[in-house]
Amino acid sequence: MSEDFDDFTLRAIEEETQRDLNRFYSQKMSLYDSAMRIFKKNISNLDLIYQMNQRVPEGSLLDAGTGTGENLQYISQEYVVEACDINKDMLKEARNRYQDKKNITFTKADLRHLPYPDQSFDAVVCSYALSGSANYLKAFQELIRVTKKGGFIGVLDFLYYHEYPPGGFGGINLEGLIDRTSLPLVYQEQAEASTLKVGLYVLKKE
Repeated sequence: MSEDFDDFTLRAIEEETQRDLNRFYSQKMSLYDSAMRIFKKNISNLDLIYQMNQRVPEGSLLDAGTGTGENLQYISQEYVVEACDINKDMLKEARNRYQDKKNITFTKADLRHLPYPDQSFDAVVCSYALSGSANYLKAFQELIRVTKKGGFIGVLDFLYYHEYPPGGFGGINLEGLIDRTSLPLVYQEQAEASTLKVGLYVLKKE
């Protein structure tokens, strides 16, 4: 049997993978925050927001793949914030947690197809969400697209991510992805987290 796939088949596989990921995160949402603390032991969401705040102290900010809203507790009122996630259950949880923050708007959106014009945001942050996308390369390109020239993109995720949840949805090589970009890298930090390595990267769009 041939292992060649046409574009239609590849897109169908990608969409099914994304549906599987969405089901997984909906089913495990009650355990999500406690499980993620394992990966945040040495580099946290607070570190990500701090690095961005040092470079863009105010303006428009996208929290891409907000999940249950972990980043939002650290983002100051000086930002106009758009928080998006593809999973409606996690987005509902984030909205409930931060409904009193009037500077935040919540939108259901797929990282691979962000519903924002080019150069919409002064800053974009994305924590452990590229690894939850069925096509992390396309998602990363979207983060770059919606960032303004002179703006910053902050990513916190696994340096190498493979077959999690068990059974696997493929893998992500974050370090390789960052290396391939032509954007200047202005900050990086790595740490061990459980049996995995995580990395925090800040890039500038010129």
